[in-house]
Amino acid sequence: MDLADNLLPSWSEAARLAQELPELASLDLSLNLMAWPPAKPAPDAVTPFMRLETLVLNQCCLSWQDVCRLEPWLPALTALHLCGNGMSVFDGPVHLAGAFSRLQALVLDDNSVADWRSLRPLHSLSSLTCLSLSDNRIEAIPAEELSQEVFPNLATLWLGSNCIHSWRSVEALSALPALQELRLSGNPVMEGPRGEARSEVIARLGGLTTVNATPVTAYERKDSELQYLRSVLGQLNSMSATAAEELQQKNPRLQQLQAKYGDTGASSSAPSQGVSLSSSMVQLRLTCLREDEQPATLTKRFPRSMQFRKLSQLCERLFKLPSLPAVHSVKDPEGSLMQCSAAEGATLADLDVLDGSEIILAMVEDVQPRNCISSTMDTRNIPNSTVDEEKLHQQLKHMELLTRAAEVDSSDALMA
Repeated sequence: MDLADNLLPSWSEAARLAQELPELASLDLSLNLMAWPPAKPAPDAVTPFMRLETLVLNQCCLSWQDVCRLEPWLPALTALHLCGNGMSVFDGPVHLAGAFSRLQALVLDDNSVADWRSLRPLHSLSSLTCLSLSDNRIEAIPAEELSQEVFPNLATLWLGSNCIHSWRSVEALSALPALQELRLSGNPVMEGPRGEARSEVIARLGGLTTVNATPVTAYERKDSELQYLRSVLGQLNSMSATAAEELQQKNPRLQQLQAKYGDTGASSSAPSQGVSLSSSMVQLRLTCLREDEQPATLTKRFPRSMQFRKLSQLCERLFKLPSLPAVHSVKDPEGSLMQCSAAEGATLADLDVLDGSEIILAMVEDVQPRNCISSTMDTRNIPNSTVDEEKLHQQLKHMELLTRAAEVDSSDALMA
């Protein structure tokens, strides 16, 4: 039931309405400035919210103390939304130790939480699986505040648009035993080249399956961990013993990753001087060709470990295409065509793509990709003449697209 932005005067009035709906499972009372119950109901009283599982109290100007007074009325509550209430502390009455025993999701977005330690009273929420603290003012997460006993079932943590600036705060989250999904977008720690910070989050927190709403694949995890390992080992090789020890303390997963992959960072591909993950990035020009439309181009930086398949998925969003484009051809910085690998999972590094290279993409319905993805057409039952005609059609399409790409290059050169 949605009663948001009404003129309900009190919680008692909401309870009176709920008596008419004994099966009520979800209730939204947002934007109502109500009087909250001064005390818990009588022990023998029957609350009208016996079956209520989801309660939304966004922008109701209530404190955590007010929320605690509601707890005896809500024995079946599993999801509680408290956005925009200006909460910064969560102290509650003593008798509420062990309260909200069924609560699984708590949304505290857009409040005034600045100190992670203020969340200590919430540690008793042992059933909590999802905690959202986006759009607050949290700057740091002290490692001593988290342990295996704190939020033991917390699988999802949203911390977007806070003020977290230290990787130590990110690594502190490794103490949460069940954590799988993490959102950190909009924090200073995530600033920098696109994709670099994400890779470092994945490498530093080994249990994550989703980062910033995007699943972490097995390939991405391995690649991120290897990049991170090479980066740290590259720095260690040029440091004094004291500095090396300090660096190891700042990177607690180092020994674990060395045991997993060995001293991979000592290979010739790793620089002898200290490097950052940005050294594994490459700047590319992307050109998307579509029939009967002008080619669209943009220039961005990508990790060399990116698969061509992932690049196509990204370009689908960047160019706002109706379906997945195919990598049609690749030009080196001098404009020469390069062979495009057909191997499953081939990356930019596999093709040795350099800074300034151009990748030409075409819609799958416009032309079959050349060399990048093997054709799915079954030619066993098609006459040879039909097959030859189809091949000729594809070749003509390929030549047409290359000509259009060359015209774009020539136009850009004249404008320059």
